[in-house]
Amino acid sequence: MKNTIIVILLAISTGNLCAQPRCANEFNAKKNKAQKVKMEAFYKRVQEYSKQQPKTMLMMNNPTGIIFIPVVVHVVHNGAAQNISDQQICSQIDVLNEDFGRFNADASATPLEFQGSAANTAIQFYLATTDPSGNPSNGITRTSTTSTFNIGNYDKVKSTTTGGANPWNTQNYLNI
Repeated sequence: MKNTIIVILLAISTGNLCAQPRCANEFNAKKNKAQKVKMEAFYKRVQEYSKQQPKTMLMMNNPTGIIFIPVVVHVVHNGAAQNISDQQICSQIDVLNEDFGRFNADASATPLEFQGSAANTAIQFYLATTDPSGNPSNGITRTSTTSTFNIGNYDKVKSTTTGGANPWNTQNYLNI
């Protein structure tokens, strides 16, 4: 599991690494070593954090061994074009699960240096079925706004006071 998370996070953080020319191998080796150290430290923090989470977030004591993470998607939109559909949100949750389960269509294209550790992480994401108050939910909130969120002020989207939407309790939900 440790190697899998490291590989996934390393692959995400160095996504353009494969596009670099082969003459950059020495540079890439140094970069990979530095990234590996960072990812190991990050994994250790994730491990410690997950030990502190309530069972509702990670559901560690389930018979399958799969970690289920409830997700809430906050759609903050300024008009119909930005108000994405439930179907689009669900399809992206499916893609997330495919990638974390290594069921994605391009899994066979995993770079050689990661093939030994690429694996199913046993993590599954699902749209939350209850809100923080215990009420039924589809895991999607929608906030119409007249605010604009530009580079440098993205944090404003995370608060109702600045035209965005407040996150749900991060101890219990993954907010997107």
